[in-house]
Amino acid sequence: MPGSIDFDLVDFSGNPMENGVASIYRNMSINSNVDLTEAEAIMDICILASGGFSNCFLLVVFFHHGTMHTNTTSYLVSLFLSNLVILFGILGEVLKTFVDESYDLDLDYVAFVTFEASIVTLTIFSLDRYVVFCRRTTWVCRTLSKTSTAVKAVLFIWSLASMFSAMELHLYAQFRRETIAYVFAGSTFVFLALPTMVILSLQGLVIYEFQRPGSLMRSAKTKDIECFLLLVGLTLGFFLTMVPNRIAQAAYYVDPSIHCLAFNINVCFLAAKLSPLVMPLVCAIAWKRFRKAAKETLRDCRCRSHRDS
Repeated sequence: MPGSIDFDLVDFSGNPMENGVASIYRNMSINSNVDLTEAEAIMDICILASGGFSNCFLLVVFFHHGTMHTNTTSYLVSLFLSNLVILFGILGEVLKTFVDESYDLDLDYVAFVTFEASIVTLTIFSLDRYVVFCRRTTWVCRTLSKTSTAVKAVLFIWSLASMFSAMELHLYAQFRRETIAYVFAGSTFVFLALPTMVILSLQGLVIYEFQRPGSLMRSAKTKDIECFLLLVGLTLGFFLTMVPNRIAQAAYYVDPSIHCLAFNINVCFLAAKLSPLVMPLVCAIAWKRFRKAAKETLRDCRCRSHRDS
């Protein structure tokens, strides 16, 4: 298939890995031909149905309700779009298993672009919350608080993630296997280690400022505090679901002979597939503003259905 990466290009041993345990997206194998077991397929259908409904419902609420058109919502849309892209990858595996149909979707590109877009979005979102709480009187706060600025940031994030993901996969196709480990280590440092340090530092500074005696944050608006708690919940959910899979990938590239690596990769890959379920759940629990908007959206839908009938 044009533009795809052959499976043996990223195999450190020079041969395709057995049992499909080398996949970046599908158990770290690139373009793996391993079919899902029946139990895995059923689980994927459940994730696909529940994740598709929850993420689409959140997006409908965001676009339908005027009060949700904020900079915070823009960052959430970016995260939920990542979830939908992951669900498209799961859909491809389900179609291949049950109806012997598949579509040309580079699952490795899906894995890279969703991870990178999500973690950069969380970084910018953390910067936004830091400025709101700790630098609210500066011009930076006035600029970042604009919805138009957040929309431009999201478009830039996805453009950057799309470009770098394509470049990274192209490098894997061009270099020898000894070089791939260094390329992946550099990518992991840029898109995991650095953003993690920035995210933890910014959120830590916000928490410290809140605890400091005489802090102006104690008079902060309730909606701003809720948005920060939402950010913390989303960050925790991301690091529990998506990050372990990335770390497992790095471990594979450094030393594919690590004991029990195959089992750990499967577990981490399962956690990554649960990400489209975890983030909407965090949003529904931690954000009171969304719950109110969701109730009003459902009420509007019922009223319209009654009028049509």
